[in-house]
Amino acid sequence: MSLPRNLTLLRHGESEGNWAKKMSEKGDHSLFTPEFRARHSSTFHLTNKGIEQAKIAGDWIRKNIGPEFDGYYTSDCTRALETAAWLRIPFAQWDPRHELVEREWGDLDIVSDEEKGAKYREVMEARQKDGFFWRALNIEPMSNVCLRVNHALQKRAPKFSGKNVIVVCHGEIMWAFRMLLEGLTSWEYARLDSSTDKKERMLNCQILQYTREEPALGENPATGIPAKKSKKLSTDFTWMRSVCATDPTLSSNIWTKIERKKYSNAELLKIAESTPRMIN
Repeated sequence: MSLPRNLTLLRHGESEGNWAKKMSEKGDHSLFTPEFRARHSSTFHLTNKGIEQAKIAGDWIRKNIGPEFDGYYTSDCTRALETAAWLRIPFAQWDPRHELVEREWGDLDIVSDEEKGAKYREVMEARQKDGFFWRALNIEPMSNVCLRVNHALQKRAPKFSGKNVIVVCHGEIMWAFRMLLEGLTSWEYARLDSSTDKKERMLNCQILQYTREEPALGENPATGIPAKKSKKLSTDFTWMRSVCATDPTLSSNIWTKIERKKYSNAELLKIAESTPRMIN
């Protein structure tokens, strides 16, 4: 499959749903009113903080990536549309796509933290056990999310082969992109999904950059001359960096070479033995 030269992924800014969830986790469930619950999460707007996050991310993108792209895609959820607009990229022509909407959370779409603990405790515990394959209460499993993101890639990537593309979407969609573009396994996803390290999370307005060309990795310490980068394009994305423009201390901010790991027989058996065999 032909891929863009550079792909920039951005999670939307803080939404009404994000704020309600955050307050609920602190014990304040008052925002989960009947009117709030009657909505679908796709209609959540950005908060004022979310708008400011989008502006900051847009400033960072224009300064560090560039003021212009060849392709502009966004989820057609309200919070993603607003984020795309508030990036304030000059002359952008956005293409809203339903394939990029957030993972469907089914019966847990708009549920307070209190309800999750009282009414859905077993379901939430199952998520920790099943990870990538978890499905319950009409919730879209991550395996299906990866399928629709892969479909979007297969359909639209060739159009922008060798060009620069930006996508505004959602946290789970960005995880799906990571799995597809970096070759992450289901157990690697499960580990990252449960990680408490904020540098491994998809924060609001988190930026993931992928490139098929070697980036300039700073100056030669001996000469002070900026390092040259190869102009040769790889078939796959070979470098990635993660940036939280609103608070760089929460991200690595450095280019990392993508290593698509292969496993020896012994390594496969070691992974398999991480869960006990119950029948000999």
